[in-house]
Amino acid sequence: MSVFKQALANAKLSILLLLLCFIFSMLLNIFLGVCLYRAAKYPAVYIPPHIPDSGLVIKSGKIANSEVYAFTYYIWQSIQTWPVNGSDDYKNNLDQYAPYITPAFKNVLENEGKELYNQGFLYGHQQTMFGANGGTYSPSDVKYLGHGAWLVHLTMRTINRVAPENNSKAFESSHVVRDAQTSFVFKVVRYAYAPDKNHWQLAIAGYEVPPKVNKIYK
Repeated sequence: MSVFKQALANAKLSILLLLLCFIFSMLLNIFLGVCLYRAAKYPAVYIPPHIPDSGLVIKSGKIANSEVYAFTYYIWQSIQTWPVNGSDDYKNNLDQYAPYITPAFKNVLENEGKELYNQGFLYGHQQTMFGANGGTYSPSDVKYLGHGAWLVHLTMRTINRVAPENNSKAFESSHVVRDAQTSFVFKVVRYAYAPDKNHWQLAIAGYEVPPKVNKIYK
């Protein structure tokens, strides 16, 4: 074989090896890309210490029950707290927290506001609401129904009082007109809303059962 033919054969072999390396590199990149895509979509994080004894695994896209409870507690407490005058505060609260409740439930609450007004518990009244047990979360307070829906149980104490003439926010027990402990069971759902307005992507959809008064303090 001449020197020219030997060089040509070597060149062909080099080109073939480079082509094989290129194909192998492409296949490897595709494989790694698929693995990276699946890893980003289905991560699992193990959280020590043992919670419960067997540990806790949280997957991407799954919302912890404790977070659903915290969301429901915060939104409901915020809506039902009127620092100055219930007539203005209640309406303002519904507008402010509208991204966190479904339109149907907002209509229900608007009707409740009318009833409160007619009963004399809204105009010229202040109200505070807090957890009867301090807002402590218990696993039994949240039940996952599937398909992005939960039942959340809250036991809240509501204190409604006549607002002082000077619109002071200071609590005065002598002005209390209603003080009661009430159990609420809400249905909470995944809510596809603008992330900049509702970063939880959750919404209170309504009462699962009518609220029940457990205890009346006044």
